[in-house]
This record gives sequence, structure tokens and C-alpha cells, in this order.
Amino acid sequence: MSMTQQKVSVIVPVYKVEPYLDPCIESVVNQTYRELEIILVDDGSPDRCPGLCDDWAGRDERIRVVHKQNGGLCSARNAGLDIATGRWVVFVDSDDVVSVHLIQSLMQANTCPKLLCASGYRRFTGAPPADQKPEPAVRTGGKDLVPSRSGYYCWAALYDMQIIRQYGIRFDEALTNLEDVAWNVAYLAYVDELCLIPTSQYFYRVTPNSVTSQCADQRWQVRSWVRTRNSVLRRVLEQGAAAGDIGVLRQFLRRCQNNIFAECISGHLGYGEYAALCRETDWAAMAVFQSQFPGEYACMHHLPWGYFLGYSGALRLRSWLRNLKNRS
Repeated sequence: MSMTQQKVSVIVPVYKVEPYLDPCIESVVNQTYRELEIILVDDGSPDRCPGLCDDWAGRDERIRVVHKQNGGLCSARNAGLDIATGRWVVFVDSDDVVSVHLIQSLMQANTCPKLLCASGYRRFTGAPPADQKPEPAVRTGGKDLVPSRSGYYCWAALYDMQIIRQYGIRFDEALTNLEDVAWNVAYLAYVDELCLIPTSQYFYRVTPNSVTSQCADQRWQVRSWVRTRNSVLRRVLEQGAAAGDIGVLRQFLRRCQNNIFAECISGHLGYGEYAALCRETDWAAMAVFQSQFPGEYACMHHLPWGYFLGYSGALRLRSWLRNLKNRS
């Protein structure tokens, strides 16, 4: 079987998206690449979504429906992975839509082992953007995804089910934000190259309840990065060397700390609040951090004092200069 004929499992978690579900499923059903298994995971949705999923299954034999108790996005994706039979997997969120060329483009770019193919995306409200002719894919190092914006999401990418099953890669069901980051860090540890399709073929719908709308809450973001760091380090603790490439993990840990500092600065948080928000740290996993990443660990423990001291000093200096200017 050639690569372009292999089955792709498309996993769509479904929860409280009744106004958006039909356009989403229609965009997947109409893919130019036809060798699909479309798995709709009804995560205990309280609206009409369960019935809509069943209606779609009656209209297209490639659609399979899972009805389960509500467990969250990660639980729903894992339920889809449990029954997927495709050689490859693509995740699509049920309030988004995709270009009809998305999976065809990903499969055409997927030309060698240990390669992660991903497409660009575009945010939208209202009507989805019009399809564009896909641009040629661009190859880069696999680790380049870790510090990039693309590392924040798992949709619009083509994952290898053999890698997922061989290394037991799962979504951490304890996470409610940045779960895609933890997933990508785990997966990229076993990938040699990254292939990006610049054309936006995934359309992310911005709604009042979307994660995007919560990003202005800096305390929530700091907690999210701490919990995500815990998740990745627990995987290292549990699997040891099997957890993958040390370089990927080191990049991720640096990125975590940089983002935590950036959110504290944006929210005008002092050292005391920073320390309080970091108390959810998993110290058993942190022991692995200390032994395997001593440089990053030392920075995490010693830099915050100087970082926040310098920042608070700069704020006091600015306040003093303003007062001096007002008096003159």
C-alpha cells in the first residue's frame, strides 16, 4: 500500500458545539483525500450534539461515533485513539472547520519516516475563510516546533499511530490548558524532521468560551505552565530514557520558565505571588529535572530572586521618576 492510500483516522471531540458541529463534520467528510476513518467522540454533550453525530454516521459509512461520560478534551481524544484503526491520525476540534485539501496536503508532504507534517492555521469569527491553493511544504528540524507558536496545538498535524502506540503517548487528562504542548513535547522526542505547509488550511473559530478568550488571565496562564511542566516531567520520571530526546525536553523547560516569567511581568505579579503560583510543582518529578537538567534547574531556582528584585526595583525607580516629574 502506498503512503497516499493509507487510512487516516480523524478524531473529533464533541462537547456543547451544536451551532458549529455540522460545518465542522461537513468539512472533514468533503476532504479530497478519501481514505478516512472519522471518529466523533461525544463527550457527554448535554445539547443536540449526540443525535447530530448519530445522524452523520447514518449518512457516511466512514464515520464512527463514541458516546461517553463527560471527561474533558483530553479524555475524548484518548477515547478516539483507543479505537482508531488508521495508520495516521489527525485531530480536529468540533467548533473549527478545515480546508477540503488539508489531509491530502499532509499526506503528500509525508514522504519519509519520523517526519511530522503540519499545516498553517487562521483564526476567524463568523463565516470561515475561503480555501486557498496549498503552498509547497517546507522542511525544518523537528525540534524547531517546540519553541514556536505551532507547538501550542495538535490539530492540523499528521501523527504516526505507530509512534503513538510504541511509546505510549497519551493526552494528560489532568490538564485543561496547554495539553497540546505536553502532547507535542512527548511526540517530538521521537521525530527527526518537521514539515510545515505555510498555507492556512485549518480554521480556528474564536468563540466567547474558547481558550483564546482566557489568555489575558496571567495567573491562570502561570498555573497552566506549571501544571504542563509537571506533566512532562512525570513522563520522564515514569519512562526514563524512553521518554525521548533530551534536547526537546531542555527546550521545553526553558520555554516554560520564560513563559512563566513573561506572564508574571504582564500581570505585574511580584515574587511572593510567583512563588505561591508555583507551589503546585510536582517535587518527585522535579527531582528528575534537577538530576537530568542541572543548568535549567539552577536557573529556575536562582534567577527568580534577581529577576523579580530587578523588576520591582525598576518599578520603584519609574514611580520615583514620575513623582519627581510631577513635583517639578
